Amino acid sequence: MKAIKEKKLVATAMQSPKFMAQTAAELADKYLKGERNMDKKMPIAVEVVTQTNINDFGIKDGSN
Repeated sequence: MKAIKEKKLVATAMQSPKFMAQTAAELADKYLKGERNMDKKMPIAVEVVTQTNINDFGIKDGSN
């Protein structure tokens, strides 16, 4: 993120590990309770971070 702010990088992609962990825990719980008809693959949203929107993510100066 620091590289974007310093104009050394044009953009990067950011995923939400918190959402991914929560979803994994929910699916594991369902599996352990006997449910087996779950999708084998699940798309995860990716946010594109640029100089235009970097402040929308609450990223502080000096962050990597």
